[in-house]
Amino acid sequence: MKWCILLVVLAFYTTAFSQKTYAKSILDTLCSERYAGRGYVDNGVEKAASFIVNELRECGVSTYKNKPYLQEYSFGVNTFPYPIEIKLDEHVLVIGQDYLLNANSGTAQGTFNVFEYNSANFYQSGHKPSKSDIVVFNFTDLKNKDSISYFYQLANQTAQFAPVIWITTSKMMYSVGRYEMNYPLITIDNKAYKKAETISLKINNKFVSNYKNNNVIGFIPPAKKCKLKPTKYIVLSAHYDHLGRWGKLCFLVLMIMQVVSLCCCLWQNIILKTHLNTELYYVFLAEKRLVLLGLNILYIILISILKKLSFN
Repeated sequence: MKWCILLVVLAFYTTAFSQKTYAKSILDTLCSERYAGRGYVDNGVEKAASFIVNELRECGVSTYKNKPYLQEYSFGVNTFPYPIEIKLDEHVLVIGQDYLLNANSGTAQGTFNVFEYNSANFYQSGHKPSKSDIVVFNFTDLKNKDSISYFYQLANQTAQFAPVIWITTSKMMYSVGRYEMNYPLITIDNKAYKKAETISLKINNKFVSNYKNNNVIGFIPPAKKCKLKPTKYIVLSAHYDHLGRWGKLCFLVLMIMQVVSLCCCLWQNIILKTHLNTELYYVFLAEKRLVLLGLNILYIILISILKKLSFN
């Protein structure tokens, strides 16, 4: 009996160690330079999708109803494939640490005079920027969320006519740009912003109007020797993209939840093969905020499951 317990414990730790090793291999691979941050420059997200497909094949995961693993859809995306630089006078800011671009930013190059809007001067008559200015919105003293939102919307509108800087005390966030502004909108952390006479910009965007993207769909049917209809339906989902590349800078970090979701999705294949009456679906999404553009297959899967449940 003791030997049986020992074997079970050893088997458990061996499996746990294997999962940890496998998780690290995925992390090292998807965070490598080859995948360009899994974004929309240098085909990073496409390479990541191909990697996931190969992993599904290796794990024995089938396609769904003889459809391909890759479910293609397209959308417009704004990218920054060229080097980016921002200087306050002669001080060079660090991208991703001191500032982030609005994902829809346009192009601007050159040195601009600084025109700052703030709570003290905004309502003064005749206080307007010139064509050679970069417009800074510095309202970090405001606490009212509606007021902050109002001025940020105004900053967005201004970026159609001039380069704009938004000073923030909040955490900076980035997502995928779906259109392009005429000029860039740059968010700078309040701690990194120092008043300057001039601000120099080197920002060039590239808008791709019909970017081909893919969700990845996998399927494990009940075991063939099971004569009963499936009574369990499990859909495991994760998104696999990231911020990608801005010029020479590559955002390689893989969010912890992405790693956990991806590894669980792949390893659950092995665990759930023992459940004879279970159907298992894998859904890997490219850009979680754009999923509504490319979920035709997922809708079909869910409708199919609902129909099966209604007849069971």
